Amino acid sequence: MPAIVRTKSVLSPAALEAQERWKRSLFDEYVKEGKDGLSKADLRGVLDKLHVPPSRMEDIFARVDLDGDGIIQYSEFSAYVDAHEYSLRTAFDAIDVDGSGEITKDELKLLLDRMHMKCEASRIDELLRNVDTDGSGTISFEEWRSAFALLDPEDLLRSLDESVSFTDDTAAMAADLFGKLGIKTPRSGVQASNPTETKAPIINLAATSPLAAQLLPGGLAGVVAQTVVQPIETVKVRLQAGSVGKMPCKYGGSISNCFRIIMVEEGVHALWKGMYPSALRELSYSTLRFGLYKPIKVTIGCGSPRDTPLWKMMFAGGLAGGIASFIANPTDLLKTRMQNDQTNPPRSTMAHTRDIFAMGGVGAFWRGASTTVARAVTLGAVKMASYDTAKEVIETQLGQRRGSTANTIGAAFLTAANTVFFTAPVDFIRTQVMLGDGSRGMARIAVDAVSARGPLVLWNGWLPQYMRILPYGTLQFFFMEKLANMLGTSTT
Repeated sequence: MPAIVRTKSVLSPAALEAQERWKRSLFDEYVKEGKDGLSKADLRGVLDKLHVPPSRMEDIFARVDLDGDGIIQYSEFSAYVDAHEYSLRTAFDAIDVDGSGEITKDELKLLLDRMHMKCEASRIDELLRNVDTDGSGTISFEEWRSAFALLDPEDLLRSLDESVSFTDDTAAMAADLFGKLGIKTPRSGVQASNPTETKAPIINLAATSPLAAQLLPGGLAGVVAQTVVQPIETVKVRLQAGSVGKMPCKYGGSISNCFRIIMVEEGVHALWKGMYPSALRELSYSTLRFGLYKPIKVTIGCGSPRDTPLWKMMFAGGLAGGIASFIANPTDLLKTRMQNDQTNPPRSTMAHTRDIFAMGGVGAFWRGASTTVARAVTLGAVKMASYDTAKEVIETQLGQRRGSTANTIGAAFLTAANTVFFTAPVDFIRTQVMLGDGSRGMARIAVDAVSARGPLVLWNGWLPQYMRILPYGTLQFFFMEKLANMLGTSTT
């Protein structure tokens, strides 16, 4: 998300003096009597009143305690509050949708509804009681900034719903609020660097059907991405199918030869064989894989990536992928068989459907389901965790900020390589199962292939698989974000 730029302003001497008095008063209120600085125990007491998760305390304290001595001195407190007030103003204006200068209970509820956050009514009432110091029933900006002086927008949102997560950039988090609430023009001297990010949704599906808005972007974006990468996936299937047995592969194991032979013998259109079931697969598999990931994370108590153990992210990604792949297995089976169909003209989708049904009825459509699910679980677990880890490494080791083009592209390359390495053997076996007659299981296929060609045969087709995963993932995430914005929802 683009950064937000604050217009410059100069405070009068009287305003500066009033600001200094307010900061000193707030600091003294936070610090226990007789102490010179703010300790972690003092901060814990402040955060407990706002229901900020304990896991956030260390991060909040560290970003204010600049010298790392374990005590926040007034100079550190003052500098942080001054630099931080802009993001609080931005978030306040985003929630104050009527521009009255006061946040009402209804506006807090609207925020929760628009962002699909879960919060009990009693939590909202308690927040109002703790922040509304003058008892007016609303929250003024002065009350708001006093309560959340040391908190990011993420922290104040998580005081209402601990499962919510945002990017690490505070301006981006605050800007998210504008988009979610449908505010076209930010107020208080705040300008978005890209106006399109704050436009109201074209079709506000999130307001009428939140579930549909959450599910659709992943599936529709998957269809677009799959259309682009279908030729390279067809080549991958042909190379994997030709790797079984002791006879030389028709395509010589070469990607370029495979492309050439398919186009010469079957025509260019043959590279898109199986596109119809591929599209159906994306509308089922990708829709569920991305649509289920966030609810599963919420269910198992995941917060933002920096606060979530690696195993939880892997579990959520793996479970979502496994469920989605099992449901979508019939379309995956059809797609694989049609891609390996070397007849010209190719047989129709219905012809392949009849062949599969004749092999064992409805149950035959779940042939290879075990390998498909195993691959999807591995892919989902590795892909989600790898992407978050890669972004963190690139930021800390190379200095490329999260959200930047360099960080995103670098993380995509590393994630694709990691994903292919771990999933290529399962993908190879899955292809053999789906193209076989059902007489051999996963273990038998693996043993036979390794005996005939050596262990590296399990990574046969890894390059076209990588060439598919890299553009596929990049395109899918790009279009998914755009579609989510159009529908008034978010992918986070």
